[in-house]
Amino acid sequence: ADSAYLQLRQGAAPSPAHGTSHAPLEWSKLSPPQEGWTLFGIWCGLIVLGLIQRFRYMHKAYGGTEESEHLKVLSRADANIALAHEQDAQHKMTLIDNWDLAARAAVFIMFAASPVLFKEVHAWFHFMTYDTTYSAVLIMWTMDRTIGKTTAAAWDALWGTILAFLFIFIISGFFPGGVHIPGDHGLPQGSHVWGIGMAYFLLTTLGMLHLNFPNGVRVWCLSYHMANMMYFLKPKAPDAPALFSENFEINVKGQGFGYIVITVLACSISIVAVSLPTPKSSHRAALDKVDETKREFCTLLRSLLRIYLKEFASDTQNVFTRVKMYRERVVVNLAEMDADISCAWWEHFDRGSYGDVRHMLGSHVEMSRKLVQCVAALESGLSSELGTESEKRYKLLEEIKQPLLTLESSMLKLFEEVTDVSKDGNVDENEAEALLKTASTVEADMLAFSSNFRSVSASLADESFVARHKAFKDEYHVVFVFCTMARLLVDLAKKYAKREEIQRSSVLAILGNNIRNIFAGMFDESHQDFAYRNSLSLLLCFFLGYIGNGSLIPPYTADIATNASLLLSNFVGSALQKNMGRVQGLVIGSVVGRVIHALLSMSDCDGAFYGVSMVITLGVFSLVSFYIFMSSETF
Repeated sequence: ADSAYLQLRQGAAPSPAHGTSHAPLEWSKLSPPQEGWTLFGIWCGLIVLGLIQRFRYMHKAYGGTEESEHLKVLSRADANIALAHEQDAQHKMTLIDNWDLAARAAVFIMFAASPVLFKEVHAWFHFMTYDTTYSAVLIMWTMDRTIGKTTAAAWDALWGTILAFLFIFIISGFFPGGVHIPGDHGLPQGSHVWGIGMAYFLLTTLGMLHLNFPNGVRVWCLSYHMANMMYFLKPKAPDAPALFSENFEINVKGQGFGYIVITVLACSISIVAVSLPTPKSSHRAALDKVDETKREFCTLLRSLLRIYLKEFASDTQNVFTRVKMYRERVVVNLAEMDADISCAWWEHFDRGSYGDVRHMLGSHVEMSRKLVQCVAALESGLSSELGTESEKRYKLLEEIKQPLLTLESSMLKLFEEVTDVSKDGNVDENEAEALLKTASTVEADMLAFSSNFRSVSASLADESFVARHKAFKDEYHVVFVFCTMARLLVDLAKKYAKREEIQRSSVLAILGNNIRNIFAGMFDESHQDFAYRNSLSLLLCFFLGYIGNGSLIPPYTADIATNASLLLSNFVGSALQKNMGRVQGLVIGSVVGRVIHALLSMSDCDGAFYGVSMVITLGVFSLVSFYIFMSSETF
């Protein structure tokens, strides 16, 4: 491929041998062929289209379908009906979303693999020693459900790749080419190079694992670093081609620099994939979940109130069990919303009103979590039979039912208002006035309810607090929880009504905070446990590949350590179960991929059929694999 390309490009100079300075190459000889510029133009056009779509849809939530409108009506019923319908609707939406993402991944992975269809473009990548096989891996590993999550993963991949380049750039600057062929005594010539290189490898690898880098940065840095250092420590001929920048001169025609180029191309494609044709935005997903969690909390509170007021004639225990399941669903949705809010920063960097929206959505999640905790406390009080005498409790409920329902109505109205104003990030004067008015109504209803409860309980028991509390201990618990929820809503409404300026997170502040976090938490027990375990596994894999094992594992094989690096995880739980799932994926991907490649390679590898069939097969395989990845919690 190199020879063909050199002929096509009229004899571009080959890579210099190790230890020699890089001869200046003409940019015209390094320039891609015409087909390459065409693909580059398509890539740029896709990026522009992705940005246009992002700006068009940024303020729009995903809701508005007939099904979601139907669920709004169901929220006025109870959790039993809503739980079944919402789970069914979510299953359908998730199924469609997973296939949509899988199809996008397959299409854009085929686009990333398209250089194999053009001989000159494919030869140019070989000439530049750019490893294009990682492009599909990068797209699969960085692409996620939203633009924000994908951008965050792409940022980690880019920084990990740059760190790996800097590591090999520094050591190759002092010792160009690394270790050379063995000398007379069986040791590499300049054995001090091997010793320094090994010490450098241990220092950089252990540093990446023990410092508190984001796991994505760690994975991509070490996966490249294992291969780079394996080649550096491998004894080689002094005139072997230079794969990396040497003598502190950046060599654009080198594998180390090529990984940065491929990472930029592949990560940008993965971001475009979730942007076209309709962007899947973390900001939009968070806006959608605002209405969803609002509806769910209203349903949850109404259902619990109906249980308390004994409106279910029979099957109370099963109803209560389904209400608990519904609460767990709300908790999961709030966690997903919180993740979308965090990742939304990568989509707009808190520019303009986006920072205000993100801050207020975060306040909504914080308040909702506190309300759900109150609901959990209410559940614990209702999970068993209340200790109040049945006759007294019946009379009490008859008297406090209407004030309690009035409080519930005003509470949910205030909850809907504070939720709605959080979606645009701005509280105008009219909204502030409306919030204060509704908050005053809630406070008045809360006072009326508590006064009514106090007077009724005193008439049924005794005037003294001790006697009332003894007779209605469990009822006091319920009243306290409802008043606590009302107070939380009133406090947030008054906070919004003040219309205080919101502090946004700038790009420099976020970067500075990330740098400080690298050195934070290093001595946490969980982090040290992660570092020790993965240091041992990576070093064992590296040295096993370095020594080899006969014909089974050739010496200086970096694949074992590279794959181990890609499987790094700070997962908490059953490590055996998690790792077994990864091993299954690794084995299936390796075996099936090799079998398909062998079948397609039976004919002429230089023909058009080979290239087209390889690209299509890669797309189909990626479609199925990515769908399994998105749909399964195990793989």
